[in-house]
Amino acid sequence: MAQRRGKVTREKIMEIATELINERGYRGMSLEDVAKRLKVTRPALYYYYSRKDQLLLDIHNRAQSRLVESAEEIYAQEQEPLERVIRLLHNHALVITRHAKVVAVMFEAENDLAQHERRKIRNVRIEYSERFIDAVEQARKEGYFLTESNSRLSAFLMLGACNWITRWYEPGEWTPEHIAATVTETVLHGVLSDEGRAAIIEKGLTF
Repeated sequence: MAQRRGKVTREKIMEIATELINERGYRGMSLEDVAKRLKVTRPALYYYYSRKDQLLLDIHNRAQSRLVESAEEIYAQEQEPLERVIRLLHNHALVITRHAKVVAVMFEAENDLAQHERRKIRNVRIEYSERFIDAVEQARKEGYFLTESNSRLSAFLMLGACNWITRWYEPGEWTPEHIAATVTETVLHGVLSDEGRAAIIEKGLTF
């Protein structure tokens, strides 16, 4: 027998919807599918979500807030430019890996949201990217990155490498921490100058 509303939470609904979207795609998933997997009645589910685009928006906002809020904690701390870039990049890779299924939905189903909601999400993403680009530029000015590198292009390549984790990551063989450290080290070594490499050793910076 289907359960009543008291047995289900908004968080659990988003978790199951994320699984279904990853399995079937957003358009192949319905609120009825979510209710069935949760073993609740449709009215119990509709108490939280009357339309599935509302559910998709919550999934997007949850994924984006995890990235933004954890990055804000790094920006709020005093640190020199190279350390800041390392920590921001490692954080991005770690959040992406820990929440790969949710972030995959954020990237894959964004166009199924209303235009004004897509605009809000993209504005937050642009601001997030611009701050990371600025952090990269500050490190480049200090001589830690290759002088011929372009900060904007380098930043997009680094973030893109992290985002691609959602395409291949499956829990089990490697921990999220191991993946984040490996991706950070591998990606950074493509743009670091000799001074940057030396600074990492001298300052004892870790990935």
